[in-house]
Amino acid sequence: MENQEKDILLKAADMFMKYGIRSVTMDDLSREMGVSKKTIYKFVENKAELVHKCIEYIHTEISALIEGVYSKPGNAIDRLIEVDNAVCNMVDDHDPGLEFQLQKYYPETMQTLDKERRKMVVEKMRANMEQGIKEGLYRDDFNVEIITQLYYSRMMLMVDEENNFPLQNFTKLEVMHNILVYHIRGIATSKGIAYLEKKLKEKNLIHHHD
Repeated sequence: MENQEKDILLKAADMFMKYGIRSVTMDDLSREMGVSKKTIYKFVENKAELVHKCIEYIHTEISALIEGVYSKPGNAIDRLIEVDNAVCNMVDDHDPGLEFQLQKYYPETMQTLDKERRKMVVEKMRANMEQGIKEGLYRDDFNVEIITQLYYSRMMLMVDEENNFPLQNFTKLEVMHNILVYHIRGIATSKGIAYLEKKLKEKNLIHHHD
């Protein structure tokens, strides 16, 4: 990929995530980057192709982030918390309607994203559960495949505009964090729960109610 193409995708992805796909035009991108539309059209034929390339680029960046976490030492719970932190930092200022706009206006891109994202999440969660069971942090009395798919479904709550869960009352970070803690508590041994409590206290993420 040429440097200029990468710069265009980075800027377009940033604008799409902040302002939403529908509200950002090719003119906006051209003006923001200080380049002509002709320059942008050297790399993409139209906005639909730009959106598709941007979504693939974002997915690649998140995948690299997750691979980076898994390449470092750490137990299964450490790795889940690190991935959660890294992804939360990346998606913190996303436009909440981004995925809905993808589903409605760019369904083929959304299908590609969903397929690639599901594959990545399922592979990593499966590996994480197998690691945690070996470490004695997770129990071994559950079906790894079912829990993996269940975790992915819970994650998708955040992007399903039709669901009955009032996500607008919470930040995306709160939802992601609570899904993660709920998941770990559901499969952890007493050793795993004690470790989770320790990690959450260290990060001031645990709230005790009197």
